[in-house]
Amino acid sequence: MQIENQVEYNNRVLQDLKNRSVLGSLFYFPLFLTIVGPDGFYDRHARYCLLFGILIVAVCLVRIIYVTVVSKWVKKYSPLWENILFFITVGATGLSWGAFFAWVMILRGEYAAKMLILVCSAGIAAGGALAFVPSLTLAISYVLTVLAPTSTLMFIYHTNQYLAVLILIYYSAFIAYITREGNQEYRQAFINEQLLIKKTEELSLLARVDALTGLFNRRYFDENINREWKKTSRIRMPLIVLIGDIDHFKKINDQYGHLAGDQFLKLTAGLFKTVFRRETDMVARFGGEEFIVLLTDSEPELAFALAEKMRKRLSEMQIVWNGVSISATLSLGMACAVPGMSETREDLISRADKALYRAKEQGRNQTVVASPESPAHNCTS
Repeated sequence: MQIENQVEYNNRVLQDLKNRSVLGSLFYFPLFLTIVGPDGFYDRHARYCLLFGILIVAVCLVRIIYVTVVSKWVKKYSPLWENILFFITVGATGLSWGAFFAWVMILRGEYAAKMLILVCSAGIAAGGALAFVPSLTLAISYVLTVLAPTSTLMFIYHTNQYLAVLILIYYSAFIAYITREGNQEYRQAFINEQLLIKKTEELSLLARVDALTGLFNRRYFDENINREWKKTSRIRMPLIVLIGDIDHFKKINDQYGHLAGDQFLKLTAGLFKTVFRRETDMVARFGGEEFIVLLTDSEPELAFALAEKMRKRLSEMQIVWNGVSISATLSLGMACAVPGMSETREDLISRADKALYRAKEQGRNQTVVASPESPAHNCTS
């Protein structure tokens, strides 16, 4: 399967590589001491051991400092160079160990040190390959920087060429194979994770969306107004609620059938989404033929104008069902409150519902604004 979001995958890979890189850098020097310490090896080759020891420690420190500190600064200016410099620090670490490995293997005698470094280098190559498995290119390149210098020099100096072939082909080919398998598993795990997130989001969406109209459902509206009430109560910003009801909707169902009624509900829902289209506007199906709108960061005058626009547009629309044109009008009730005062969110919805009832009583096809009964109901105070 293909990765849908390649940028997100690349960012994940780089972050995982950096996290794994720090821990691996701590093993080089202890392994170095394990090789040069026994059997008087350091005493016989003090100058070169000191040189390689300083080189390995310096390169590992640069890598750790870059990953933990410098890369964050570089990323602000160039994500590409952050990636390139990280690859360079990894390559430098592999080459420094590879050079030490090659030097030991071409020495005359020193069989104990050769055996130790052979085992340690195989472990470093395998461990590095597994650590860098999110990036197949980096993993294989790292293995080659650790092992290839040794095989090359052993061929040049005619030192145990059979072992050189074993190091180059067996270790490199085998590690490359397991690295490729690990990389594919890593990619598949990322794809599965993204699919799981996508399915979870889809299920979450289904749980909060009305199946017929595609609007949010009553349950999600209640959750959202709770959040907005708490948020706006801290900054004393008004919340506005509009409740709209299709006039004489029962006649549509009785005369033309429920399928025709469903089509008209879809039409009305689509108009609501068109009129109240700001990101902060929330439209939900309140139940039956009722719709509810929650407006934040809005003025009462604008909310009333949008309600009137919605009402007029619906009165001009119609659907054709079995060759018959069906139209209807809309009544709306509007209420406004500043959270954190004496009113509750239930009171706000109740006042909008009462305003809708008055619109019905006064002849339908109109918008009625709930009168402020206290300072809490006055959004302009």
